[in-house]
Amino acid sequence: MAFLISPCAEKCHELEIGKYQHVPVIWSADWRLAEEALDYLMQLGAGNWTRRRKESASDYALHSRLSASSMLSYGRDLENFITYCERAKLDWREMSPTDLEDTYQNQMETGSYSSRGRPLSAGTVRRRTDIAVDFLVFAACRGLRPPFERDGLLSLDQASPDLGQPRAPNTSPVRTHPEGLRLPSRRELAEWDAGIRAAHPGLVGITASLMCRTILGTGMRASELLLFRRDQLPEESGSAEEEKVEIMYGTKGQRIPGDPELRGKRRWIEMDRALCAELQTYCKIGREIALRTFRRKHPGQPDPRELFLSPVTGKRYSYRRLHDFWVDGSAVPFAGWSPHCGRHA
Repeated sequence: MAFLISPCAEKCHELEIGKYQHVPVIWSADWRLAEEALDYLMQLGAGNWTRRRKESASDYALHSRLSASSMLSYGRDLENFITYCERAKLDWREMSPTDLEDTYQNQMETGSYSSRGRPLSAGTVRRRTDIAVDFLVFAACRGLRPPFERDGLLSLDQASPDLGQPRAPNTSPVRTHPEGLRLPSRRELAEWDAGIRAAHPGLVGITASLMCRTILGTGMRASELLLFRRDQLPEESGSAEEEKVEIMYGTKGQRIPGDPELRGKRRWIEMDRALCAELQTYCKIGREIALRTFRRKHPGQPDPRELFLSPVTGKRYSYRRLHDFWVDGSAVPFAGWSPHCGRHA
């Protein structure tokens, strides 16, 4: 399998290549540098190559480069594709659009290429396939392989830099048709919440339910919720129906590479009084129990600052655990229901 490694920011500055400090590096299974993949990520990270265009059409991409988190996400998806090619003994230099669809995309859809042996979500399949297509188009432009076109389906050749050129719709075989999208009803949400509590009895279920309902009530992203701190929670005012709360941990934009606190662009959310009161009650009881667990297991270490803590470990929850809570209940409103859908519900 391929390996993805994030560079050392200090070393990058020492070598006077600081503008690439947010660009991950991919190595092959036998620890050879994947030079073509690295070239793609470097050009993408520097703004010299923008997705859905053969080259940058404006100065904006050069002055507003992709964040470290975006580059890490793209790097992981490209690493997944390189790993697949190694395991399947396929040469991406010779892969046609049909080959890509019949092998990599198809095996993700069926679950034959997934860690759990289950079909991946449509969004994951599309995202990974999109990065693979972009890389192959980039390689073709570099003369590393024959031209790669996909009849206006996923090929980035569809986005011509020339204004006025017709463009094919940005769709794929795995993208949900707009007519199939919907929001859950209040009854479905109530049944779903009850299912979460039933699937996880005790304080774990109470915390899981509260985390999920906080996303619904505030529109917070999963990363914003998981990194939301206790000292950011407003005290009960007893007057205003909604409290405005400023958040910055886990938000998108303006990230500093290497920042362990994952601070992003500041933004405001609204939190209604009932939810605020429930969170305050959780702080006094549920969170205190989790803190006792943390102090017992990690004596001498500073207390975690995040609001939501696991009563089992005393630490903040991971995204995977939050997602498991979200879909573990017996009454999931519909297939594909996720924290991202919930923040728009």
